[in-house]
Amino acid sequence: MKGLFKNYGDNFEKVENARLKVNISRVTYCALISAILEILMLTSIFAANKYFDTDKKVCYLYLYLFFFLLSTAMFGICLHCKLKNANADKISSVFKYLIAAYYFISIVHGFLITMLDFYTFKHILAVIVPLVSMSFILINNPKFLISVNSVSAFALLIFLYIRTEDITSFFAYAVNIIILIVFVSIGSILNYYTFCDNEASKLQLEDVSVVDELTMLQNRRGLNKFFVNLLIDEVDEVDLLAIAMIDIDFFKQYNDIYGHIKCDMALISI
Repeated sequence: MKGLFKNYGDNFEKVENARLKVNISRVTYCALISAILEILMLTSIFAANKYFDTDKKVCYLYLYLFFFLLSTAMFGICLHCKLKNANADKISSVFKYLIAAYYFISIVHGFLITMLDFYTFKHILAVIVPLVSMSFILINNPKFLISVNSVSAFALLIFLYIRTEDITSFFAYAVNIIILIVFVSIGSILNYYTFCDNEASKLQLEDVSVVDELTMLQNRRGLNKFFVNLLIDEVDEVDLLAIAMIDIDFFKQYNDIYGHIKCDMALISI
C-alpha cells in the first residue's frame, strides 16, 4: 500500500505528480516570503543591537544569512521548474526530495533560532512558526510529516527539559507543544487526503471522458489529446506520422437485419 492509509492504484503516480506541481508552486512563494523575512530579521538584529551580546548576535546573523541564501536559491530553482514544467505530465522526483529537504532545514533553522531566543527572550515561537506554516502550506506525505513533526517535538521537549528552571514550567510547555503537534499533524494529513481524493476523482472522470463506453477505445476527445501530447512530447523525434482508418463492409445492412444489439456486439468483437 502506498501512502499511509489509502491506495490510489494506477493513479498513484499521477496523483503524486499533481501534488508535486502544487508543492513546487507553493514553495516558490513560500521561499520568496522567507527570503524577505530573513532580510527583515537581519535588519532588526542591527536595529536592536543593544539587546544582544556579541556571540548571540553573530549566531543570529549566520543563521538568518544562511536561510536567506537557501530560500533565495530555492525560489530560483522552483520558479524555473514551475515555468519549464507548466504543462508537463511528469516532473522529476528530484524536486520531491528537494522540497522535503527544504521543509526539514526550515524546521532545523527554526529550532536553532528557538535555542537562541529562549536564552534571550524565553519564548519558542521560532520553531513553531515554520512547523505550523509548512505543515499547512505544503501538501505533505503523512509518513514524512509525522516523522518530522515527531522528531521536532521530541528535540524541543528535550531542550526545554534541560533549560527550563522548574518542572511545572516544563510540563506547561510540553502539554501545549504536544497538543499543537497532534492537531497540526491531523489537519495536514486531512489536507493531504482531501487533495489526493480530489485528484483521483479528476483522473477517473478524465479517463471516462476520453473512452468510448461500448468499445473501450479512445473517442474523439481521447484521440485529440493523444495527438496533442504526441506533438508536444516528441515533436523533435518524429519525422513521419501516419494515420490508418478502416471501414466495416456491409455494416448498415447487418444493422438493418439483426438490429442495434447485434451491431454493438459486432463492434466489440472487431
